[in-house]
Amino acid sequence: MSNISFEYDTTLEIAKHHGITTTPQVILFDSLSNIIYTGQVDNYYYSFGKHRSSASKNYLENAIVATLSGDIPEIKMTKPIGCRINFH
Repeated sequence: MSNISFEYDTTLEIAKHHGITTTPQVILFDSLSNIIYTGQVDNYYYSFGKHRSSASKNYLENAIVATLSGDIPEIKMTKPIGCRINFH
């Protein structure tokens, strides 16, 4: 069974290293630190401040399920919708 762990980027070092500029944004890595998926958790928001009544696509969940099954996620990247990260 694969080990799964979560890490919050409280120092913004991961964001800086990978060019992440928007929050919220998730990154799913494999065991070798290769990016498997990056972007939105789901499609609840479709534009800044605009959302659906509920999400119809769960990008992160689908990427995790595919990865744990030994497959490549169908969607590898989505554009994050949120606030710009202030690195200063």
